Parts: sequence; C-alpha cells; structure tokens
Amino acid sequence: MQEYIYEPDINYFKSIFKMFNYDDIDTDFLEEQLKSYTIQFRRMILNMNYTEPTEENGLPYISIKNYICYEAARLLTVNFVSNSDLINFIRTESLRLKELAIKDLSSIVVGENSYESVRLEGSIKKP
Repeated sequence: MQEYIYEPDINYFKSIFKMFNYDDIDTDFLEEQLKSYTIQFRRMILNMNYTEPTEENGLPYISIKNYICYEAARLLTVNFVSNSDLINFIRTESLRLKELAIKDLSSIVVGENSYESVRLEGSIKKP
C-alpha cells in the first residue's frame, strides 16, 4: 500500500513503461526502488519547505508520480535497454518531469514561506 499520494505502485509503472519485459525484471526490486525514489523526493520537498501533496490539500502530484517512475526506469535502462534513443528519451523526460514537479510545487507556495511575506530590509540602490 502506498504511504504517499504521489508514490507510484508497480501497476502504475507498468502502465507507463510497456516496453520492458517484466519477466526478466525483479519486480520486488523495482517496488523497492519506487519507494526509495519516493522517499528521496519527499526529503527534497521538505528540505525546500514546500507543502507535501496529500489528498486533503489537493496539491498536484501526478508530475511527481511520473518523475519517480522515470527515475526508476533510468535505473532499469542500465541492464534492460540497449536502444540508445529510448535511454536518452527516458533520461530527458526524467529531467523534464522533475522540473515540472518542482514548478507545480513552487507555484503554490503559501504562508510564511511565500514571496508575499518576505520583507526587503536595507537600502536598495536604484539603477
């Protein structure tokens, strides 16, 4: 069972990546990697002082979920993919989704961490 709303499960991963031969892949290992990447992204969210997406607050999480899947897919490309175009696509898409996920989270920053609450102190020279 998923602990976080943005944590993908193995079936979600398989729905995105139909090109992998799952008979050759240790799905338990893949599930562990999905969990590990979820925890890593959660740490990043908390370190950046963003609000973590939950069902209650309704923050966007699909881009995070997809990013985690692409990070796990990057790991699988080491052993299970020989097509360099596919490898490059997965790596590029992973970076794009990470940027999108951070953009989604940063666009909704509210409260004491928002830009509106930051006071400028000191003198600012006019150009």
